[in-house]
Amino acid sequence: MTLVLSATPALTKEIVEVNRKFVWKPVPGTLYSSEIGNPHSEMDLHYINTDNVIRRKNLVVFEVVTPDASYLRLEGNCQTKKMRELYVGSFELENKLTYIQVDHPWLKVNKLHQKLLNFACNIK
Repeated sequence: MTLVLSATPALTKEIVEVNRKFVWKPVPGTLYSSEIGNPHSEMDLHYINTDNVIRRKNLVVFEVVTPDASYLRLEGNCQTKKMRELYVGSFELENKLTYIQVDHPWLKVNKLHQKLLNFACNIK
C-alpha cells in the first residue's frame, strides 16, 4: 500500500472591487501581446496605478494591469531589484476587479519586471 501525501493550498477568499478609481499610467518599454502566443493579437503596454503607490524606504508596493487585463499588486525593493506578487487577479469588466492574495517568494526581476519596478520606484 502506497500512501501519497499532497499539500493543498488554503482556500483564499476572492476580493471583488467595483467602481474603484484608478489613475493608470503607461510604462514605457513594456509593449506585449494581449494574447500570448497569438501573432495577430493587439499589442499594448503595461500600466501602473499611480494613485496607489506605497513607498517605505527601499520598498514600493504598486498595482499593474497587463495587456490581457490581468491585475497584479507587487512589492519591490528599489535597491536589491527583487520583487514579489502580493495579489493576482483580473478585470472582469472595466469597473469590476477580482483578485486573491498570494504568498509568492521574493525573486530577482526579469527585464519586464525591471521596467515596472524602476517606474514605480521613481513615482514621487
